[in-house]
Amino acid sequence: MSLAALAAAVAALPHPGDLKTFGDWIVGCDNGRACEARALIPDGSDQSWTVLELRRGPGADAPTLVDVMADDSDKAVAISAAGAKASLHFEPGGAMTAPADFAPRLAQAARTADALQVLDVHGKVSSQVSLKGAAAALLWIDDRQGRIGTVTALIKPGPKPASAVPAPPALPTIVISARPSVKPPVQLTAKALKDARGDAACTADSGQAEQAPQYDRLDATHTLAVVPNICASGAYNIDNDILVITDGQAGSPVEADFEKVFGDDQEGASDVFMNAGWDARTRRLNVGFKGRGLGDCGTWRDYAWDGRRFRFVAEQDMGECRGAGDPITTWRAKVVER
Repeated sequence: MSLAALAAAVAALPHPGDLKTFGDWIVGCDNGRACEARALIPDGSDQSWTVLELRRGPGADAPTLVDVMADDSDKAVAISAAGAKASLHFEPGGAMTAPADFAPRLAQAARTADALQVLDVHGKVSSQVSLKGAAAALLWIDDRQGRIGTVTALIKPGPKPASAVPAPPALPTIVISARPSVKPPVQLTAKALKDARGDAACTADSGQAEQAPQYDRLDATHTLAVVPNICASGAYNIDNDILVITDGQAGSPVEADFEKVFGDDQEGASDVFMNAGWDARTRRLNVGFKGRGLGDCGTWRDYAWDGRRFRFVAEQDMGECRGAGDPITTWRAKVVER
């Protein structure tokens, strides 16, 4: 392969965004320049702290959305920032959303205060949101989205109009079939299943290596087999052998755009993914790594089947094990059904 072809191949690979931690805040943007930030639980504190989630799209007029993730949501009715109180709106599922004009107050408080206060029905403080690092995190988003010096910036606004904010890059497009098959999935032969599990030395002690595979029909001619490999697994991360069975043939290692989320990234065939499972409703293969048993940190990826291989369509990441709530989206593709 020529150097030019090699460079083009590397450029074509997905490059999820990196996360950055500032004090008690973590922030990241995806390949479409949509950004998110999280207020984390401060290390070693015995006070009652609340996680705050902030999201802003890449568009010139994109609003800044703020959600409050209080454990005692039955008590939290308002949040106080820089002396100004804002009521919280309860959403289905228990989320609490701050009003649309709250973000500028948050930015002002980030410059001058150590914490936001979450208030109960009596106006008393029920918990707090740490602001350590918040100003730097919001400035980081302003910079990544090209907002500094414009009227849209949260931390360093200026006279430039919203139209000065650069347009976001186009997302990669993945084409998949919109016609799932109703045929039942086929299964691996006993020999193929034994080969997939490999070394079964732990079976004598635990018997867990005999955990049944998951079979799901991908399309009219292909079945997905997810084979748990308990012998190579940990306490809360389970390795899986992932195979695609073509009708009338033996299973073969799945081909994917992007190899495991853990270790070196590479394009090609791989037969091991961690905590894998097929979601029949979304038609996605979900894989992920938990940083600890609580599942509040780690990396998660989604793949879609295009009839030949699994295409990488989304990544969410959380690099801090500090009760951050939802992970941050670091990569996404536009999925089109044909």
